Amino acid sequence: MTAFEKFLWSCAYAGICSLTVLAVGVFIPRDIFNCRSWFFRERAWESKLYVFLRVPKWKMRVPDMSIYVKRLMRKRLDNGMSADKMNALVAETCVAESAHVLLCFLALGMVLIWESSGGAVCTLLYAFGNIPYIIIQRYNRPRLMRTLEKQLHREAKELAV
Repeated sequence: MTAFEKFLWSCAYAGICSLTVLAVGVFIPRDIFNCRSWFFRERAWESKLYVFLRVPKWKMRVPDMSIYVKRLMRKRLDNGMSADKMNALVAETCVAESAHVLLCFLALGMVLIWESSGGAVCTLLYAFGNIPYIIIQRYNRPRLMRTLEKQLHREAKELAV
């Protein structure tokens, strides 16, 4: 196989991985994700990293799959959103982060398709292309969880009245 054919096979592999992970991510039950588990918990050093990377300035500029799959993915926090819907949004961040972490690992398959420096470059590009999405989910989740806690308190007060 020529280098160009290996490149095309690597691109096809990346496309198949992305579509498969998207399909699984859309249909996987959200209740299997514990947003407070060690994997999803915010680390002390992360807030400094987000400031250094200036995440708030660029996070809305990256392509967003939820625009294309509107009926199946919740995208944004709306004013007056119930605690249940906010909780679903928090779970969605866990699903999205998990999907992009999985895609980073699946990128290693490109080295098997193209066993040279070209395969290594494709692997790195595909893996590094998923890292901004992981950062965005990890940046958003703690903020959403704090908003969720406030909403739960508000709803509890309303029920008590």
